[in-house]
Amino acid sequence: MTRFFVRLRLAASVAVLLSVTSVHADDNLPAGATVLDTFVLKTGGKEAYGRIRNCMKKLRTTSPDGEVGVTIYQAEPYFKLVESKTPRGLARAGTNGEVAWRDGFMGTRVLSDERRDQEMLEAFFHMPLKWREVFAKVQCTEIVELKGTRCYKLLITPKFGLPQTRYFAVDTGLQKATERTVTTPLGKIVARIFMEDYRPVDGILYPHRMVQEVKGQQNSVITVDSIVHNLDIPPDKFALPEDVKELLKSR
Repeated sequence: MTRFFVRLRLAASVAVLLSVTSVHADDNLPAGATVLDTFVLKTGGKEAYGRIRNCMKKLRTTSPDGEVGVTIYQAEPYFKLVESKTPRGLARAGTNGEVAWRDGFMGTRVLSDERRDQEMLEAFFHMPLKWREVFAKVQCTEIVELKGTRCYKLLITPKFGLPQTRYFAVDTGLQKATERTVTTPLGKIVARIFMEDYRPVDGILYPHRMVQEVKGQQNSVITVDSIVHNLDIPPDKFALPEDVKELLKSR
């Protein structure tokens, strides 16, 4: 059960990479900020991103444990709710902008410290448009070959949460992979995800297929079935569940 939960957790937070071959590092590399700003431009531009206030994504995660349906609701600035229908029952995770929590068949938990920070970072709705609000440092270190594609390698230090590495195609500017350390019930795990099959939704390009790896082995495939923007989401959608409120009171 714990192994299943770890796979589910990684799929919901969505993060990373396979084999990477270093090509070169030199002083002519673009600034990390330039690479991230180019990604915004290539995937739709500031105006398209600026029109989005909230979204709902429906995903399917296929792993050795079977298929899991996931629905993700997000809204500005830090609201997020993930609902996963697993063979063992419903699992939920979310944040109301202050408290990060999880409940369902694995029990109820309120996250704190590093794990809360990581959830808040992943819930930041205005990524990638306003990345400067949550990233303290972005450095482009070298060009690497990733599955036959030349990519800029970016080392990112968030203002909160764990450092991460991202890879962007030199020719298209699109993000090809992410690599970061994820805190799970089993400890810290390096997760890698390849982003594929970019398609437009309301003028913004999103990857619709992601291949996730843990410890060099394919762990799951995440397929995006739909993305809907600017929904009429009820105000209480991101409210804390009653069991989470009770847990907070008992602290």
